[in-house]
Amino acid sequence: MTLLEAVNKVLVKVRENQVTSVTDTNYSNLITALVNDARREVEDAWNWMALRQTVTVTLSAGTSQYVLSGIGNSRFKIMSVINDTTDQLLSLKNSNELTMMFLNNTQEYAESRFFGFNGFDANGDPVVDVYPIPDAAYTLRFNLVVPQNELVTDNTDILVPGHVVVLGAVCKAMAERGEEGNSGYEVANAVYTGALSSAIAQESALFPGETDFYAV
Repeated sequence: MTLLEAVNKVLVKVRENQVTSVTDTNYSNLITALVNDARREVEDAWNWMALRQTVTVTLSAGTSQYVLSGIGNSRFKIMSVINDTTDQLLSLKNSNELTMMFLNNTQEYAESRFFGFNGFDANGDPVVDVYPIPDAAYTLRFNLVVPQNELVTDNTDILVPGHVVVLGAVCKAMAERGEEGNSGYEVANAVYTGALSSAIAQESALFPGETDFYAV
């Protein structure tokens, strides 16, 4: 579903005229903003398959800092980081832990076992540090969930379930009109949350174990 299609579906559901572009009217601009709000809400609810991607980084001997090129989004999530050369998982460390490792008088040069984030570059891509400092070339696979940035173009596809985004945006449009709390809004919100739960349940069946929680 494109952004324009989603906006027009919302407009129909709130009994407004459809548009040929999301920027046609002040109200279509408002609905576009609400669609983006609902899209972000749906994105945050689950690690959707459509948002998952793998970024490959080649480590060089003696270099400890790298950029995950092409991400351009501060809302990304890490699923796992795997050394594809040695088939070993890397562990995430916070900034203080990594700083202490690098400040050791005798820095270690070996296969990197830890990683951590160190801000963003000028393109908005995350910068990552690895430790120990690589002693050779290794290939790391960063398995990520990367949400979309703000959608502004008519024909941009919404990657998460579009029907759920539309239902969420309808709720937000009704609330903006002051209908929050009445029976119509309550029904619309129940339909939205039910559709979101169903979409997550359907997709999570493809990823057994990801919704399991264990006491630690």
